[in-house]
Amino acid sequence: MNRLERAYAMAPDIKCRGLCQESCGPVIPSAAEESRITTRHQTEIDFDRKTGTCNQLIEGRCRIYADRPLLCRFWGVVRKMPCLFGCKPAGGLMSPKAESTAWRLVYGDDR
Repeated sequence: MNRLERAYAMAPDIKCRGLCQESCGPVIPSAAEESRITTRHQTEIDFDRKTGTCNQLIEGRCRIYADRPLLCRFWGVVRKMPCLFGCKPAGGLMSPKAESTAWRLVYGDDR
């Protein structure tokens, strides 16, 4: 299992109801995430300069959801990024230690 997969596996599952699309973006993926997205989806993440929303948001849903960056995976599962629409992660929020470990795996030690 590579670093991205290890980090992504640490984030609990959440049943997204698709109500938070205004919160999608801007996101700057790590180099490894960008490479993975480009390879698997032949696209790059960008965002609309006027609205700030991610270009991967199509009709209110993430086109690359299975390969979304860690920052997107944190939405609703870490204390600092609660879902404003009541979606809850299976098994509760991610612990601060797990959050920090996942962050380091994907983005390195700079925070």
